[in-house]
Amino acid sequence: YVADKIDGVKVFDCTNVASPFQADHLTGFDEAWDLVVDGDTVYVADKGYGLRVVDAANPGQPTVVADEPTSDGYLVSAIAVDGDTVYIGGGTGNQGRLTVIDVSGTPTTVGDYTIGNEAFLSMAMLGGYLVTGGGHGTLQVWDTATLADGATPVGEYYNDGQQGFEPWGLGVTVHDSVAYYADWGAGLIAVDLTVPATPVEASVVFNTYSFYDTAVVEQLTAQGTTYPVVAVAANGGNGVLLVDVADPYAAAPLGAPLDAAVNWSPALPGVAIRGPYAFLADHGGG
Repeated sequence: YVADKIDGVKVFDCTNVASPFQADHLTGFDEAWDLVVDGDTVYVADKGYGLRVVDAANPGQPTVVADEPTSDGYLVSAIAVDGDTVYIGGGTGNQGRLTVIDVSGTPTTVGDYTIGNEAFLSMAMLGGYLVTGGGHGTLQVWDTATLADGATPVGEYYNDGQQGFEPWGLGVTVHDSVAYYADWGAGLIAVDLTVPATPVEASVVFNTYSFYDTAVVEQLTAQGTTYPVVAVAANGGNGVLLVDVADPYAAAPLGAPLDAAVNWSPALPGVAIRGPYAFLADHGGG
C-alpha cells in the first residue's frame, strides 16, 4: 500500500517480489500523505480531510469503508495507530495540530488539539507515548494521557544539522525504546528514549544526501554476516543505507548505500520492511 498524495492510495501485489504489479488504485482522497497497515485495515492520513479507513480483507479489492474529518480541514501529514486509537497530525509553520480518533466502532474524534510550535511530519508509538518528528526538525515525546490544547511535550530532542542542510523530521520508527529519526538535514539519528522525558542522542549517521524515512529489521544477514538489528534508511538520491544499530550508541553504516540496481529519480522518500525484503517508494520512479 503506497500513499501517493494526489493520486490516492495504490495497491501492489508483491506475491512474486521479482515481479510486483499494481492490483488496485483507490481514488477520492484530497492527498494521501501517510498510512498505517494494521491487520486487514489500512488507516490513511488524508491531507486536507482527515482519516480514511480502508478494508483490505481482500487485498485485491480494498474499499474505503469509513472516514472521520478533522474539525477544520487542517493539513494532515502523519499518522500512528495504537490499538483502537488512531492519531493523525499535521498543522502549518509554527503550529502543530493533533486529532485523536477512536476506531473501535464507527470512527469518532475524541480529541482535537492545537499543540506544540511546529507541524507534525512523522509519528510513532512508544507505549503510552506518541513520538513525533516536526517541521522544524524537533523530535518530541507526548504523553497520550495528558493531551490537551496548549500541551507541551514531556521530552524533546533537536539537532540543527550541518550548515546548509535544513532539519525536517520526515521519518521516525521506534525499536526497543530507541527512536531512529530520519532528519532531512541532520542525518539518521538514534535517540535513546528509555526515559521519555529525557531523550538522549545515542549516535548520528550523516552524509550529504538527505534522510527521508527509516525502518528497522532484526537478524539481517549481509555478505555472510548476521547483524542483530539494522536500521534501513531512505537516503534520498543516495539510495538505501543500511546501518548496524545493535549498539545504538555506536551506529555504523554497513558499507556504501545500495544504489546500483535502481535509478533513484530524483530521491527515495519511503521504506518499509516485510519479511526479508525492503519495499522502497521512489519519488518520481515508482
